[in-house]
Amino acid sequence: MSSDVLASLRQWRLRSRVAASLDLIVAVAGFGMITVAAIDSLITWPSNTIWIRPAVLQHAMAFVLIPGWIWFLLGSAILYGRGRNRRELRRLGRRRIAGLVALAAFCLAVIIGGFVIGGDKGSLRVLPGPRYEVSTAGLDDAQWTTVTFSQYRSWEARFLREDALFTLFGLFMLIGGAVAGAQRRVTRTDES
Repeated sequence: MSSDVLASLRQWRLRSRVAASLDLIVAVAGFGMITVAAIDSLITWPSNTIWIRPAVLQHAMAFVLIPGWIWFLLGSAILYGRGRNRRELRRLGRRRIAGLVALAAFCLAVIIGGFVIGGDKGSLRVLPGPRYEVSTAGLDDAQWTTVTFSQYRSWEARFLREDALFTLFGLFMLIGGAVAGAQRRVTRTDES
């Protein structure tokens, strides 16, 4: 892509109300992903019960994550060229940067805490009867194993803790929206 085309796209990205609205939507979606994934993961810590079923959470997150990340990555490719100005990042402000750093630390604590308490990958199914089955590498070499309902719920919570990684995807979306907003403010200030 030529530098003139990239410069034109960057100017459109920084001046467009549609782009600003999409940045805000992506940032809010990122915050929502962090909130839902973290709350659901934290709920599983003391009780081994869940708030949202892992499959439902994964589908909902993918619905938000895929379009949000496409916009985030395309926007990043346009905004963060060679001529990136450090003043744009400083425009975020120390409070916002401190808030984002604290949020990043929180996300990492949720992820690490979930793995320490016991996160796992695997599959669950309920057969007629009902008969509860779990398939995971740590149990019978990933063969479907019949478990009790309480064991099923415990495995469900372990699998959900693995989904705490969604908080990082949300964090990047939130940071991307915040940086794009800061760049937009710098552009308006420079034009004034």
